[in-house]
Amino acid sequence: TREMMAVFLDRYIQNLGLELVETEEPAFGDLDSCSSWAKASVSRLQRMGLVFGKRDGLFFPKDAMTRAECAAVFERLVSRVLLCALNS
Repeated sequence: TREMMAVFLDRYIQNLGLELVETEEPAFGDLDSCSSWAKASVSRLQRMGLVFGKRDGLFFPKDAMTRAECAAVFERLVSRVLLCALNS
């Protein structure tokens, strides 16, 4: 699911010790429908600019994540990490 991917990626980022800049994006309108164990990760990845809602500011946490959506998230992560590396 989309929320499972968010938790997986958030833990991966933390385990690598990466510090990505977070913004003050408003929370997804359906953040309360996330599982309790996924809310913080979904919120953090949104503030990092790694995940976006599907429509109307909603994340749809229980939906399956497509391969294309997953590839886009990982591309954003790699781009952010490379950009940080180049700027330091």
